[in-house]
Amino acid sequence: MRTRLRKAPRPPTNSWPAPKELTEREAVREAVGLDDLRPAEAELYAALLAGHVLGSVSYEELLAGCRSLAAEQAQEWFAGVDRALAALPDDAEGTTGRAAALFHPVAFRIALAVLGGASHSAVAAAAHLLTWELSVQSDPDNTPARPLFCDDPDSDLALSRARLKSGRVEVAGAEVAARLIWYRGSALPGAVLTEVWDRHFPARAPIVRWLRLLADDPRPQVWMRAAVAAGELCVQDFDHGYAELVGPLAEASTARRRFFAATMMDQAAGHASHRKAVRKLVDDWGRHGTDSLRWSAAMALGYGNATATTDGTLDALARIGVRDEGEQMAVASLNVVRLLALPDGARVLRRMTDWTRHKLVTYQDLGLVTSVRLMLTSLDEVLFDAAGSPLGDLRDRGDRPLALALAASRPELVRPMADLMWTALNTARSSDVAMDALESLLRSAFRENGSERSRPGLAALLPVLMAGEQDRRRLDWLLRRMMNDPESRLPDTQARDLWWLAAPPRGRTGEEERNG
Repeated sequence: MRTRLRKAPRPPTNSWPAPKELTEREAVREAVGLDDLRPAEAELYAALLAGHVLGSVSYEELLAGCRSLAAEQAQEWFAGVDRALAALPDDAEGTTGRAAALFHPVAFRIALAVLGGASHSAVAAAAHLLTWELSVQSDPDNTPARPLFCDDPDSDLALSRARLKSGRVEVAGAEVAARLIWYRGSALPGAVLTEVWDRHFPARAPIVRWLRLLADDPRPQVWMRAAVAAGELCVQDFDHGYAELVGPLAEASTARRRFFAATMMDQAAGHASHRKAVRKLVDDWGRHGTDSLRWSAAMALGYGNATATTDGTLDALARIGVRDEGEQMAVASLNVVRLLALPDGARVLRRMTDWTRHKLVTYQDLGLVTSVRLMLTSLDEVLFDAAGSPLGDLRDRGDRPLALALAASRPELVRPMADLMWTALNTARSSDVAMDALESLLRSAFRENGSERSRPGLAALLPVLMAGEQDRRRLDWLLRRMMNDPESRLPDTQARDLWWLAAPPRGRTGEEERNG
């Protein structure tokens, strides 16, 4: 490529950018979307750059040509698979095994496009599930064989332009080391999904069945990535995606499938072309849908994109939460708390305060339940886009309580949060559960590994929450209960430390404290 560019004639004026400048432009790099280029791709890329330098290729044509590189790779990967199947002998017993072996590379590329960034084992397992579904679709009269040794990790990486990297995944709430896998280029996942969804319609049925299977996977690294990818597929053909995926999953009997549907809807709402339709559908679910659809609507609302404003989202969640004597109050309150991870948290807290003061008991209960849930929710329970959240830099501290993360990072939220917690602690019907929730906040200051990540939040929140004498007596009683807990006794030194966080000595200067 460099040789060709060096031989290209120089433009007569300085009005055109130099090739090196072009290659360093972010828009051009994103359009190429490949970490490394094959010889033919490098030749085409050089031709596009040279053409633009000479003035025969416009900037828009340059970007379009760069985008075609990944698309052509995807077309090449899927071309000829059916012809290879047709060339297999008529021996059914031998054909089923060879067909599965032919489908495996295709299935691995699709699985990698959907689950890129997950562990290699998760992608490989998903690829085998999809191999089965493709084989059944191709030959429904015969049970497909399950080849045990048809794939080789090195071959998978080479044939799929993938790369492995050491990382960590969550297993049962704990992070463990894992080998993570990605495409060698940000443009390849989208190119693969577009190719298979738009140009190979018969493959949609097995892929839909496969995505439904992934919706049942308990691992967030699998089902969440699959939901995001499925949402992107719905954007390409919303009528088909809604009929085959969103609608059935939104009314499913399991919560995870409904959450999957809600995530798909939020992903579609990220596209201006589909935002209005998604918001209309979510509103219909919340107002007129079945219990399952209202639950799914609440989860979609919790992402913050299913209405035009935060107030509209809170109105919709309140309607769901207070309807039928609070039957869906649990899911509504959860998604109000999820909104607190977004920038408009102050507005959410004001609305929660309004609910606690409402004349109707159901609204009061919604405010109280949400206040207690705020005390109990950790960061890893709140799903949000780290790039758009003030808590984005704290996502690696998943076991940290959300309320304390907010108290440490957003001081303006401390007073309204403390007022809501105080109300829950001093209301008869919520006081017991609120006290238990407060205990969980206090215990978060101390971890088995000695870390104290919650202390800054507690230091900001507790003095405001425990400002009165009666409040301090309540704290004293709670600390004594924790110290006498036979199953999880709080050491005296830790109890004393928590007490002074909440009630620092009055009238004592720093010098007096140093002198004892």
